[in-house]
Amino acid sequence: NIRVLARVKLIGKSASINAVTALFALFRFAVFLLGFLYLKDFNEYQKKFKNTTAQFDLFLSEWITKQGYQTMADAVGNTPVDTGYLRESWSLGTPKKDGNSVSIDINNSAEYASIIEYGTPARQKWKWAGGAHMLTKALGNAADRMPKDFDKSLKSFMNERGIG
Repeated sequence: NIRVLARVKLIGKSASINAVTALFALFRFAVFLLGFLYLKDFNEYQKKFKNTTAQFDLFLSEWITKQGYQTMADAVGNTPVDTGYLRESWSLGTPKKDGNSVSIDINNSAEYASIIEYGTPARQKWKWAGGAHMLTKALGNAADRMPKDFDKSLKSFMNERGIG
């Protein structure tokens, strides 16, 4: 059983949290040194920030799932149709955390999916019959779309929690 499998990844989650934590520590230092906020306001902000960091993993999971569905929809649209089986065989896995990254699998379970994706050797020596590259094209679109979408989604996430 040959399968087409791709993994959409967002790398550097902990780097983002560490950067936010460092900025928060710097902000806290400035507050105490310069007295910009009353202690009560600062404590309220600190509670909001702690609540946000606790919700960040859920945010990442939802965001990567959304990206996975968009990428899979592109792949489905790029999939050639004969009987429809190949197009109907796309599926999306569940988000997985691995160190500093979060990923989601996009899979096509049709036995011949990799032949349609990548092509096959032609009868002539050293020739290759080209594939449809349905997932390869979709991943290229995702790579272009994801950084901008992540920035927008993260800003919205922070603003909704009152710390943006």
